[in-house]
Amino acid sequence: MRQGRARRGHGKRRRAMLITSTKQLAGFCNDVSGARQLFMDTEFVREETYYPQLELVQVMADGQIGLVDVRSTGNLGPLLEMLEDPSIEKVFHAAQQDLELFHQCAGRPVRNVFDTQIAAAMVGMGEQVGYGQLVKTLTGVSLIKTQAYTAWNTRPFTPAQLEYAADDVRHLPAVTQALKERLEELGRTDWAREECQRLEEKAQKPECPVEELYLRVSGVERLSPKELNVLRALAIWRDETARRRNIPPQKLLKDNSLVNLARQQPVTLAEIRDLRGFPAGVAERHGAEIARTVAEALKLPKEQWPRRLPVREVDASTQALVNILATFLRIRAQEQQIAWGLLATARDLEELVERTPGVSKGDLPILDGWRYELAGRDLLRLLAGEISLTVDPATARPVARETLPPRGDISPEDPRNP
Repeated sequence: MRQGRARRGHGKRRRAMLITSTKQLAGFCNDVSGARQLFMDTEFVREETYYPQLELVQVMADGQIGLVDVRSTGNLGPLLEMLEDPSIEKVFHAAQQDLELFHQCAGRPVRNVFDTQIAAAMVGMGEQVGYGQLVKTLTGVSLIKTQAYTAWNTRPFTPAQLEYAADDVRHLPAVTQALKERLEELGRTDWAREECQRLEEKAQKPECPVEELYLRVSGVERLSPKELNVLRALAIWRDETARRRNIPPQKLLKDNSLVNLARQQPVTLAEIRDLRGFPAGVAERHGAEIARTVAEALKLPKEQWPRRLPVREVDASTQALVNILATFLRIRAQEQQIAWGLLATARDLEELVERTPGVSKGDLPILDGWRYELAGRDLLRLLAGEISLTVDPATARPVARETLPPRGDISPEDPRNP
């Protein structure tokens, strides 16, 4: 992102140093070893390989910007030690993929994270606001995204690429300071810390067990137990083969072809070649393996087949209640200057309705922590009839009104439990 003309008062433009060796990286980390904050971003390529390939790491600390060419540098040890140090805050924008990448590449967690996208949602600047928009709103600087879809796996990096990469961290200090001040004003600093800790924990979760990969295949819910049994074996085969060839599983064989195989259950190469729409190249290279995989799966006794997946259908009355709860959340989010999508998903609300009566504080994300205090408690009261939604005739907008006075937290033992 090359910066446009900065507004007055932003001072000198900080130059960035390209780091291409472990020695250079160690020197940079030593120079900024006293920093209490690292402002960070990454550039990676994921279209052609099984795992995303980390290509560039941008770091700003103590006014210095380092651009780490991962391929040339090799050993990132000095930087990884700083990332694992809980006394140093690491600031990212939209951190989830960055954290997963570091954990995948090094097997080590990134601790003490502050995500400016989460913070922006917490102060009412919109859910999943982009970095460029955030910089523009909070600093007045316009970033030019000419390198947004550049090929980061080519070398050497161009000056335009390096300038774009540097801008991704150059403005993070000012953005972070403005967001933290607003969080403090609203009393939401702890909320943001709680959400960022969840991000850290999510990044450290193990990969999906291979026996459950079939559950992630699009169209799985329409298959019979016998077909699910074949699909399970094929999903494992696809993952192992893609990993061995270092290509994305979907690039090896798309979900629709996998589902078609599970339905047709071919056990010979000739049958695979005759499948309508099946990729000829995959049939020639892997057809015999696929046929063996299907044949082996068909030998399993029925007792070992997966069960048919339940089809989730939301009835009209449940959907009506979900819509009412969603309307209430939007009202509350607008009142409290917070992105409403940060409070709950549609599935969260469906589950809340489906589990009523009997649900109580802590049972669901919307009923836990700061979400409960901000909106979850009143969602329970809405379901219990203590709050109602109506239309304000003066504004023609929906508003929430007290029907009954609040009587504390509702528990399953409480006769008022919804």
